[in-house]
Amino acid sequence: MDFKLILVIISILFLVSACSVTDRFFNNSAGSSSGKGIVLTIKEAPKQGSTLTENDNFAVVVDVASYVKSDRTINGRLCIRDSSSGAYGGIPSSQCINVDLEPPDEAEGKLFALPERIRFPSQGFYYYKDLRQLPVDNQILLDFYYELLTESGAVACIAMPNVENVPSNCKGSQALSVHGQDAPVEVTSIAVTPNTISINEVNLKIDITLRKTEEGTLYPPGKALSGGSSPGERIKFAAFANRQALNCQSSSSGFVEFRQDQKEKIIKCTSSLKLQQEFENLPVEVVLEYGFKKIHEGPQFKMKKEEFIA
Repeated sequence: MDFKLILVIISILFLVSACSVTDRFFNNSAGSSSGKGIVLTIKEAPKQGSTLTENDNFAVVVDVASYVKSDRTINGRLCIRDSSSGAYGGIPSSQCINVDLEPPDEAEGKLFALPERIRFPSQGFYYYKDLRQLPVDNQILLDFYYELLTESGAVACIAMPNVENVPSNCKGSQALSVHGQDAPVEVTSIAVTPNTISINEVNLKIDITLRKTEEGTLYPPGKALSGGSSPGERIKFAAFANRQALNCQSSSSGFVEFRQDQKEKIIKCTSSLKLQQEFENLPVEVVLEYGFKKIHEGPQFKMKKEEFIA
């Protein structure tokens, strides 16, 4: 056989092998999240729908970025697992790396975040062993635990009772506009209703609506990074009007609990206000503090023992 022809055949076999490896393992857009809150993007992993054998080594590379509107660094922990539960080797349990995420920059109403790139394992590769002839389903899963403190609010206008020459938005009940926080729990609305006590004093009824905007598990502050289970989906809640703490009936000892599958919670608060002028602006602030576990589903693939042809 001609020597040049042999070289051509060897080159073709090498390229086919390289393409096969690339097809099984590299997927730059696998499991990308939306650009809101904490975003996990898998940059390298077994490809969706591929089949791995005992001869296949792999790593998982993940970009983690924060789009949460906050001026605080978010402390988190990223953990990786697969659905085979260690029966065939692969990804060991308790593979976690601590991650500190800087707040995003904002320009022209848009958020820009610089992601942290994480590789699992930090050195070497994963591989599966003792596989069967029949294919076994598997999936890579990411758990991101983090602590969060958000501050949000709005401004109401409150007028003295029986005063006529005041702006129209200072009279009666008011539904205040609250900007989104891009967080797992957001304050979606604040409703303020004044009731007369005296000529210059009003009682305020303030309804604050909280909404769980993302699937995941809520933790009380300080519990998400400890690695334990969540003792009920309770978050720390505090509300203020004109820097004075509100009396809120729907919170217990400063905590609000979301029941299983509950997405929305209305917190009913009251306060009184003595006015020094015919009408005044009243800032209303809500502070939420909690931990959160975000689960990100990665690529699904199969594992099977490699077949050898005699």
